[in-house]
Amino acid sequence: MVNPFRRHTGMPPQKFVGRKRELEELERNYQQTHNGSPEHTILYGQYGIGKTSLLIETEKKLKEANTIRISLFPTEDITEICDTILREAQAQLNLKPKTLREGLEALDFTFLGTGAKITLAPVKMNPQSALKAVLSEIYNEVKKGKKEKNGVLVLLFDDLHEITGASGGRILSILSNVMTTLNQQGKNIMFVATGAHDIFQRIRSIHESTVRIFHPLEILPFTKEETAEAVNGAAQSEGKTFEKTVINRIHSISSGIPYYIQLLAYYSFQLAEAENKNKISPSLFNRGFQMALDDLARRKFRDLYETCTSEERVILQIFTETMKKEIPFTQIDKKTKINPSAYLKRLTENNILIKTRRGVYSLQDQMFKEYLQTYKPYQRNGTKKI
Repeated sequence: MVNPFRRHTGMPPQKFVGRKRELEELERNYQQTHNGSPEHTILYGQYGIGKTSLLIETEKKLKEANTIRISLFPTEDITEICDTILREAQAQLNLKPKTLREGLEALDFTFLGTGAKITLAPVKMNPQSALKAVLSEIYNEVKKGKKEKNGVLVLLFDDLHEITGASGGRILSILSNVMTTLNQQGKNIMFVATGAHDIFQRIRSIHESTVRIFHPLEILPFTKEETAEAVNGAAQSEGKTFEKTVINRIHSISSGIPYYIQLLAYYSFQLAEAENKNKISPSLFNRGFQMALDDLARRKFRDLYETCTSEERVILQIFTETMKKEIPFTQIDKKTKINPSAYLKRLTENNILIKTRRGVYSLQDQMFKEYLQTYKPYQRNGTKKI
């Protein structure tokens, strides 16, 4: 029997559920673009919220569109961006390398090798002109095979935050200017990207005007009903059922984050299969939960904690030893007996804490709190008691 759940991020679940609001919004944006008024969107949300899965589902839904899906990577070189777009256009749109090559060579591009797949040599021209030329050539090739007047090219960029580092402003500026110019020239190109929860803050800090062309669409945690559908919809296809109390616990512990839902369900299902049980009970789930937490400790949480200073660990201990999700600055200040301002700022910048409102903080990831409460790393590393 195949485990229908996933224990890694970036992998679509076997059963895609929810996201009706987001998919309808993207469909409207596509229709706007098809009608000659392009819309560009950034899907953003916290770690594990399902950004990549939604991007893949968007690709499936826009069947009539010409979509190119690209996973971004840290780079300062526009040649790498152009080359990646060209390579994926050949693979995903079945465009003829020879035709693309001839069109771009006429614009003074040069290439490496002479194989079936074309690879750009370092671009010597203005980077903005280079990206504009590459996208124009792909769009023109796409249009040749379309009978309707307004063919659409959809660019799906995963992990836009990867290019928001020190040099990201330059690349984002080029991208923004190129998309605006091509749209003004009547080319119906639609841009959809995913980004971290703070992507707009990052973009604004390095290139304010870039924000203006993108519509923000926040991906929200699953409701309890969506959690139930995601878990039992997949489990029942394999002859197993999670009890209602277990579904409620999964939703509460995961805070509705799809990745954590998948991980918790994965290990519980694995135990049920090993023990030949068709129902996942609370006692079985408790053991599966510990396995999921061990996985997260190895994969993420242990390293995350180790990056914190001793002062920051004292602050984290305060969050661990309370039932409250939010703690005001005054209470943190009183308990730590140090001026916590600088440490709170760093914990917020490193996405460990969030500032829910003025002077009030919360752990961004409640599963991290489960890790701290279970493993109590502050008792092993000499963190002072409070």
